[in-house]
Amino acid sequence: MKKLAIIGAGDLGQLIAHHAAACGYGVYGFYDDFNAVNSDNRVMGKTSDAKQGYDDGLFSHLMMGIGYKHFEVRKRMFQSFQAQEIPFAVLVHPSCMVEETATVGEGSFLLPGCTLDHNVVVGDNVLLNTGCVVSHDTAISSHSFLGPGVVLAGFIKIGQCCMIGVNSTVIDNVSITDEVRTGGGTVVTKSLTESGLYVGAPARKLDERS
Repeated sequence: MKKLAIIGAGDLGQLIAHHAAACGYGVYGFYDDFNAVNSDNRVMGKTSDAKQGYDDGLFSHLMMGIGYKHFEVRKRMFQSFQAQEIPFAVLVHPSCMVEETATVGEGSFLLPGCTLDHNVVVGDNVLLNTGCVVSHDTAISSHSFLGPGVVLAGFIKIGQCCMIGVNSTVIDNVSITDEVRTGGGTVVTKSLTESGLYVGAPARKLDERS
């Protein structure tokens, strides 16, 4: 079985480890800058040690276990490991329905029950949480997250480093720019051209300065 190392031993890292076997991977352990090296919790070193671990043949692929609250760190570290030519896994839970014309990028993780329709494109380092539905000809750019139960209609474009919150719905032919977050249950009915937090039905931008 292929061996996986996970960057970050927090909640997301543990979630990846939980589902790894179902996706065809064993887990070697974690590299984490904030937890002490400890064989009991499988923290094998700092993130800077991952390259040596790969070169030593301790694992075959990486996954990012850094969550959406630290998008910039997640993106930067992913790109750094890519530059070091360490391959990333693609984890698709076997309960997902992925059309053969859909594509899923390096380091992306589809949790149980997701559906990717015809011609969907999922970029690198993307996470789709449980039960997401992505309709035909929709593209999700790299480093973005979809919360549980998100529904995206057809011909949508989602930018980089977006967090589409739990049970949000986006209607067809809408574009969402980079670094947009939506609150739970938000309904996006038109394109969002400014970064920030949106809530409600229809979606409205919140003034986060107040």
